[in-house]
This record gives sequence, C-alpha cells and structure tokens, in this order.
Amino acid sequence: MMMRNNGWNLDGVETMTMARGRRRWTAVIAVAMAAALWAPEAFAQDEGGGDAAVAEDAAAGGEAGGGAGLELEDPTERDLYWGDRRDVSVVQKRLFTKDGRLEVTAYSGVIPNDSFMTYIAVGGRVGYYFVESIGVEVSGAYSGGALQIESGLSDDLRNDEDLQASVRLLSRQNYRLNAAVTWSPFYGKFALIDAWLSNFDIYLVGGLGVVVTESPPPLSAPAGTANEVDPKPEGVLGAGIRFFVNDFTSVRLDYRQGIFEKLGGGVSTPSEISLGASFFLLGDD
Repeated sequence: MMMRNNGWNLDGVETMTMARGRRRWTAVIAVAMAAALWAPEAFAQDEGGGDAAVAEDAAAGGEAGGGAGLELEDPTERDLYWGDRRDVSVVQKRLFTKDGRLEVTAYSGVIPNDSFMTYIAVGGRVGYYFVESIGVEVSGAYSGGALQIESGLSDDLRNDEDLQASVRLLSRQNYRLNAAVTWSPFYGKFALIDAWLSNFDIYLVGGLGVVVTESPPPLSAPAGTANEVDPKPEGVLGAGIRFFVNDFTSVRLDYRQGIFEKLGGGVSTPSEISLGASFFLLGDD
C-alpha cells in the first residue's frame, strides 16, 4: 500500500532512513574492530620504548654519576670504589711482609757522644719475625783500632801550656754483641716530591748484650804490660725506621742507646746512629 503525503513517498523515506542507519552501525563496528586489533601492538611498542628509555636513562645516569657506566679493570680499584660508594672500609694487603722471614743487615754507624773519642762502628744484624710486628734480632759490631778517632779535646788539653796535662784514656769500646726483641707498631707509605713512593715501618728495640772494652794498665804496672780487655754487660734500647725498596730489600736507619758500667764507677751511655741495607730471606707469603 502506497501512502502519499504532500507529494512525499513515505515508504521510500523509511527505506532510505534504515539504509543509512545500517551503514552508520557498520562503520562504527569496523572502527571498533580496527581499534581492538591495533591496541595490543601499540601497547607493546609503548612497553618496548619505555624499556629503551629506562635503559638509556640508566646508561646516562651511569656515565654522569660514575656508577654503572664506570669501567674499573683493576679489582683493587673496583673494591675501593664500591667501598667508598657504600661507606665500607676496604682492608688492603701489605705489599711487603716480614712474617716468618729472616732479615740480614749490614750497617755502619757512629758513636759521637764520647768527650774524648768518636767511634765508627761496622757490623751486622740477623733477625727473625715470628709474626708481622714482633721478632728477635742479634747484632754485632766492631769499633776498635783505626775506627777510633780521638776528639780535638784531647789535643787541646795536651797542648795547653797552662795545664800541661797528660791525657790518658781509661777505656775504649772495641766490640759489641747483643740480642733484642723488635716491635713494629707502625706501617705506612712515604712519598718523596710526588716522584718516589716507599712503604715503611717504624720499630722499637730492647735487649741485653755485652760490650768489650780495652783499658791501659795501671801506671804502677811494669813497662810492657798489655792492655786489659774487660767484657761488660750492657743494656740496649733503641728505635728505627725501615724503608722497603722491594719485597726483598730495605734501607734501615737505626738508633741504639747502650748503658753499661764504666771503669772507675759511674755509667757510660754510648749512643749509636747507623745506616744499613737489609735483605729478607725465606718465604714472602
């Protein structure tokens, strides 16, 4: 049945309206399906880009802060670096050790504090270290004969016309032999003008020994009487510093203070300053 109203065909209008509605819904459904297919791919791309950005940020942060981007090939430098970053102390192994090793030293020194005589001492030391800081040492030195130099005081007294003195030395120190315990409480490094770096340790010494003195015969003795040789017990105190050249060689600067009873009563306190070269034997682990 056809209905006309004011010249319009109502069936045709209804048909066109329904067709347009179907096309509109078809377009909406197509767009929705396209969006559903495209969304996972876009989400994956976003995730990949985020990871890349995070990686780039981490790399940039490492380069700027010296963290992950810092390459430290030396394990010691790496440990020190991370120890500093984490505020953790890193204990470094000693480069030069004495534990369980034998030390042989050759030295020369001077005993300058006698008013009438200066002694040049030539000797040696042999020591063994039970642990890194404690050891024992045996020392021996010769300071007789040509190594004894009379001071100017003797000549001044002899040549003084008013005094007309006859200078006669009562005792000369010819030999020394002692045994001591050494204790090394300090260990460190020393730099000289930023050009030479040396490890060193400082040690204390205490022990007992004997000093062999030589005295002229009494004035009442017959002519040709030989000098008297008298060994005397001697206490020894001292200190020193050792500079390590390498794992087997070091240079030592020593001070020794001897104490013994002198001829005629009283106490003699010879002070020896010496410089020597020492060599370490046995294991180095």
